[in-house]
Amino acid sequence: AMRIRTVPIEGAVGGEDLELVLEVGKFLPGLAEGLVGAEPGETRALPVDFPDAARFREKQPLAGCKALFEVTVKAVRTRTLPPLDDAFADRIRPGLTLADLEKEVEYTVGAQEDDKTKERVHAAIEDALIHHSTAPLPETVVVESARQKFAVMLADLRSRGTPDAQVKQMISPEGFDKYLKVVRPQVERDLRARLVVEAIARADAVVADPADVDDQLELVKRQYLQQEEQQDPHGASFNEERAREKIVAELVRLKVLDNVAAKAHITYTDPTPSPP
Repeated sequence: AMRIRTVPIEGAVGGEDLELVLEVGKFLPGLAEGLVGAEPGETRALPVDFPDAARFREKQPLAGCKALFEVTVKAVRTRTLPPLDDAFADRIRPGLTLADLEKEVEYTVGAQEDDKTKERVHAAIEDALIHHSTAPLPETVVVESARQKFAVMLADLRSRGTPDAQVKQMISPEGFDKYLKVVRPQVERDLRARLVVEAIARADAVVADPADVDDQLELVKRQYLQQEEQQDPHGASFNEERAREKIVAELVRLKVLDNVAAKAHITYTDPTPSPP
């Protein structure tokens, strides 16, 4: 466990009692390497570069920025793997054998890969549909969507332990303008995809199954209440109407894209490495 303080960059990240596996690629480049050999109680100042690859640049406004992380090591632990046998499987669930565990893991991993493939197919279909959308996007709509994403990012920073003073540094017209410049391409892409999908849903009379909506709403509500109980018992109440709107929109989106996928000719290829 360790305490990490970022000093001081606009929109910094940090936290208390973070656990970090000293493995290259597990966190920001330079952080794990700089902690090799550190002892409990030792504090190190580590220069770190936020990744500037395209996949980070779309979601992380600090992409390409340099930071100085002040890290205080509270404890150092060595991870050891137990023997993979029936006793290990039984500790996970009484009566479970190693053979059964291996089958469950294989099924779960396969299902996760199927989900990832489906997400990629949906994204590719949206990109193809966007090419048929020529209507201009009102600037007010783009800005409002970016503001919503900006608010979510700030809330996420707070939940990760970033001090309020550092978060407040970002809450300014200049801070939002910088953020908007970074996220504008993704925001415009998502808006165009949403408009096209909504148009198809209206034309084909696609609606969400009420039972599926209720199931998803109950799950989201439980997750929200559990999170609020852990972070802020006196926080904002659950907005059921807004949550239902989002769930309906997402279920309709998935139905539309599944329908298009069933009629489309899709060519699957091996993924290419992302550019550095």
